[in-house]
Amino acid sequence: MQQNKDGLPPEAAKTIKILHACQQYRDPLLVKCYNEIEKRLEHEGKWVYTVSDDGKQIDSPDEFDGHTQDLLQEKIEILEKAKADFIGFLYHGHLTAWARENSPLAPWREIPASAWATIRLKNVYKGVVEGPNFLLYDVRVGPRVEAEKVKEAPSPESTKPATVDVAPHVKGRSGRPSHKETILKEYQRRKEAGLCEASLRSESFYLESWFKKNFSSQKTPDHKTILRHISDFEKDIKSKIIDIKG
Repeated sequence: MQQNKDGLPPEAAKTIKILHACQQYRDPLLVKCYNEIEKRLEHEGKWVYTVSDDGKQIDSPDEFDGHTQDLLQEKIEILEKAKADFIGFLYHGHLTAWARENSPLAPWREIPASAWATIRLKNVYKGVVEGPNFLLYDVRVGPRVEAEKVKEAPSPESTKPATVDVAPHVKGRSGRPSHKETILKEYQRRKEAGLCEASLRSESFYLESWFKKNFSSQKTPDHKTILRHISDFEKDIKSKIIDIKG
């Protein structure tokens, strides 16, 4: 096999631009939920109409209308969940990615699966992702091609991680398993390594995806429960710091 017209190596022959990959490998259920929210925003949301300096009409959701803002927040949560799932496919090696490092003219290189623990989707429309000290341009994503055999692109349903036999957990007061300790341990590890998302809400989506893929045999707590756990954890740390200073 030879390189294609973009200069990609044979192993990346089935990759596509990251924007198209985000669309192709997204969860159909999330797409359905997102479309429903869009329709509700259009019909139920309150919009403010203004005119720009060049005379164009600008439609913006009313920031003072509670129902409109609730719908917008729900829309954001769906997008965050879709982003966390997509990065999870890459982190667990279900998809591979290739890019040019720090320059659109640099040679192609494969992005290691483990690197997606620190990489952020900076601008998928331009094909740019961002690492701790680098930028990756013209990112391509897809199934890896082995020798002459081309693998079929996985669907969201087929990209579930292998079942983990044993997941660490502690018993709650009612005797049912609690995954709080496991999640907080991973959160602490990511925080100490500087890997956490920009907000606790975004981090909760990542941890939900992480738990689901690593402990698929167990019931995954939803992002709201996880957000409560890590928020309480942060509050507890702050209160201890205040006690020490006081």
